[in-house]
Amino acid sequence: MLKIKNKFIIYNYTPNKITDLDLFYYVNECIKQGKISNDNTEYCYVTTFGYETENRIVVSMQKTKYGYRVAVYNENEIKRLKELEKEVSNENI
Repeated sequence: MLKIKNKFIIYNYTPNKITDLDLFYYVNECIKQGKISNDNTEYCYVTTFGYETENRIVVSMQKTKYGYRVAVYNENEIKRLKELEKEVSNENI
């Protein structure tokens, strides 16, 4: 029987909602890097893709009790993300 070690909860905060395929591409690229943060025990906290600020995609991974909370957003949406994170932090993950 396959035992799942980590659960990934993914939030898509991009304003125009990138496709699921693109979303999983960015998350997969972060996971492929391996665990490189916190003395090689966690996935990279923040990874950016692209060069133009308006179109740059940012993936943040936050370790939780059961796995990872993954947020995908455009760099210019950081203020909006912080407001949404307050709402999400009130939820039980």
